[in-house]
Amino acid sequence: MQFYNSLVIDCNFTDNYASGAGSVYMNNVKANHTQYIKCNFIGSYSTSDHGGVAIINVPYIDFINCTFVNATVPSGMQGAGIYFNNKATYSRVIDSNFTNCSNARMGGAISIPSAKNINISGSNFNLNNATEDGGAIYIGGTNTTIEKSTFNNNSASDGGALYIISQENLITDLIFNYNKAKQNGGSIYLSRSDNQYLNNLTVANSTAIKGGGLYFDRASGIPLINSLITSNLAEEGAGMYFDSVYDNNIVNTTITNNNATKGSGIYTFDSDYSLYNVIILDNQAHANEFINEAINMTENGTYYVTATFLGYDNRLNGIWDEMSEPFIYSNVTYWGANGTTVTDTIPDISDREMGQNVTITRYSSGSPVSTEVVVTNETGDFTYEFEDDGSNLVEFSFKHSTDNYYTEITKDVTIKTTRVTIKIEDINLGENATVNVTLTDADGNPLSGTVRVIINDSNKNFTI
Repeated sequence: MQFYNSLVIDCNFTDNYASGAGSVYMNNVKANHTQYIKCNFIGSYSTSDHGGVAIINVPYIDFINCTFVNATVPSGMQGAGIYFNNKATYSRVIDSNFTNCSNARMGGAISIPSAKNINISGSNFNLNNATEDGGAIYIGGTNTTIEKSTFNNNSASDGGALYIISQENLITDLIFNYNKAKQNGGSIYLSRSDNQYLNNLTVANSTAIKGGGLYFDRASGIPLINSLITSNLAEEGAGMYFDSVYDNNIVNTTITNNNATKGSGIYTFDSDYSLYNVIILDNQAHANEFINEAINMTENGTYYVTATFLGYDNRLNGIWDEMSEPFIYSNVTYWGANGTTVTDTIPDISDREMGQNVTITRYSSGSPVSTEVVVTNETGDFTYEFEDDGSNLVEFSFKHSTDNYYTEITKDVTIKTTRVTIKIEDINLGENATVNVTLTDADGNPLSGTVRVIINDSNKNFTI
């Protein structure tokens, strides 16, 4: 088709193939302003070039209410559905469906390596895949708009649904569900992309090694606004992962029910960012360990055991920051020591997890004698008082059961009690009294510490 201002309406293109562009090849500038309306492209493939269905290299080409199914390209090529070459400016894809477009190296359904001002609106992308970048769409051209579209079950090595490596694009009103990346960015991967605008996104049930929902790499000035990031899975940064990202703002966004080994909601590396009106709740990271187990005694003689719970979030039970500096936290909702909490302050980095339930069971001769659930404080510490039964060794089990924030972890500990024997001798009464005090444990081993001795109702402290 090489004619200006043409219309192609209600046509079916089935099992077509060519060396390049199985069904539609447009490379004559005189063919601009052509529209394909209500056309079905089934089983188109290219034998040696990009564009399993179409190669577009002229401006103002529209695909409206079209269907693209089972399109393919040879290994190493791009855009199994449509390949928009650099002259395809101001072209549009509107209210169209792309299903099972496969085998492209970049852009399983659509590849836009350099064309500017492409608009994709009201379309659905299902079960498309790329061997490298952008299971559904690859964007290398600037000023691309993707809006009011859905992306389900797409896959790639990076950017399960969408891969962006260009400037000044508008990504708005999109739903991403069950997309998958073998490496990074289960639904969206942004690489060296500045001044993007991401608005009203739902990113859910997507998986990757890093950035189960979104992965930002060497990007800056990217706001994520009015979005829901939920139920994504990754080893690091289940909701999103920032790598060398600067001056990025997350605004009016909920990050919830994501699950990662480390950085349950957000993982940042060498990045800075700000949070405004953000909810970070019910994101799960792995538990790490219990540390600092010790037995102490209150002033009234009651024994208690203390320890600290460590996990793989280090801010707000939902973020892992590594070599990163957040700028602003404003109206951020998170799970704190006393439950749901709102803060305007950036907390210090600490993997001592607050507000977490720990079940403590005390044993005697291998049998449980008492159990209590305690909650970790702001510094991840917990305390349990117990009755002294005269044992020199006290056995405990600490257990955090899997919940909305951390996986299960159990530690059995045996702590030797310090039973002090104080021997006072050679008391020389007078103006300068001498009191010789010896401290030993139950086995006769010498101890050091401070001892209070009362003589004639007068308290004296002695350091030994």
